[in-house]
Amino acid sequence: MDGIKTSEKKRAAPESAAGHLEKKPKSGDEVADVKAKMEAITRKNQETSPLLRLPAELRNRIYELAIGGYEIHPETCSESDTLDMDCRQYNSSEKTTMSWDKLFNLSYTCCQLHAETKLLPYQLSIFQITYAGWFDYWLSIISEEQLECITTVSFKGVKNLSTIDTIPERLDECTGLERLICYDSLGRDARDCLKEFVRSRKGLQWLNEKGNTKVAMFHDLDPFGLDREMEEYTGDDEEIFSAEDNLESDQDFDSD
Repeated sequence: MDGIKTSEKKRAAPESAAGHLEKKPKSGDEVADVKAKMEAITRKNQETSPLLRLPAELRNRIYELAIGGYEIHPETCSESDTLDMDCRQYNSSEKTTMSWDKLFNLSYTCCQLHAETKLLPYQLSIFQITYAGWFDYWLSIISEEQLECITTVSFKGVKNLSTIDTIPERLDECTGLERLICYDSLGRDARDCLKEFVRSRKGLQWLNEKGNTKVAMFHDLDPFGLDREMEEYTGDDEEIFSAEDNLESDQDFDSD
């Protein structure tokens, strides 16, 4: 076919004493050549990509709409002892879940998009805590950089939460944590436990959901500060507290 002799055997690659194929290390010139080619591709993307040519503020808004607004539920699979990551749109009645990995698809596109979006699924998602042990395990296997990007956690149907000692231990390591969402369906002990945790974290916001009332679409929380006043919260039933300004006494929670 096309002058290629299919009957000829390919020359075997050299093997090491251990029987493995040897991989010839790249020379300094080869490494420099690969780096130069990658930089050229990056420059071309910046010059020709409609997305990358937009101002950073607009790109951030697009990333927020494309990646943000999902509720993530880390849980273990009893049969394999592996961790499943259920992912569904927040504030939606849709029960269909999608793969958590899909939130990272944009970061696989090119170097610049990887740099700009690789941490956004952690920053823009709401992480639901059901069992402290599951959540602690997940926090233990992600990187410190990823852990510090978590901004919002939700306690919905949480099990075995009665004292502050039963809150996920590693939650304190989420130094970027800004919001804690609590549901009225939680028992009194669990709610008191969470309020104590909020008081211990300066500047942490308490978002309360009563019944089926949602505090907001997560897009309205605006992590990029485009609408800093957060004027788009919906529903008359939510309560928003700041540990710094409003949680100085137990009286703040007496209206529950």
